[in-house]
Amino acid sequence: MRPLRAALLAMAVALPAAVAPAMAQEPPRVIVRPGLHEGFVRVAFNWPRRVPYTVERDGDTVDVRFSQPGRLDVAPLERRMPRGVEGVELLPDGLRLRLRPGAEIRHALVGETLAFDILDDAPPRRARA
Repeated sequence: MRPLRAALLAMAVALPAAVAPAMAQEPPRVIVRPGLHEGFVRVAFNWPRRVPYTVERDGDTVDVRFSQPGRLDVAPLERRMPRGVEGVELLPDGLRLRLRPGAEIRHALVGETLAFDILDDAPPRRARA
């Protein structure tokens, strides 16, 4: 009876360690989509919850990094690359955007969404008479 008890105890200890990785929660999917607005274009990062972020700019390259893991889905952005964005590259913790030379940016959290705006320096369209 003792060998059976020892085997059951060993299984009870080993089973949680083997099952834990399979039960680990996958990072959330974050849809990255473009939007056209009057005077600017927006790249929206749609998180399921509010996530802290940082923005680092070096010339015309901007790195947007998040404090929590997420699976960034950039397909919508790549399908409709907005004016002002010349390239996109996934980073381990975020996204690198190559902007048109001299582009101005602003960013803010709006609820759970990071709104990253590229300001348009084109003159505003005149309304038709």
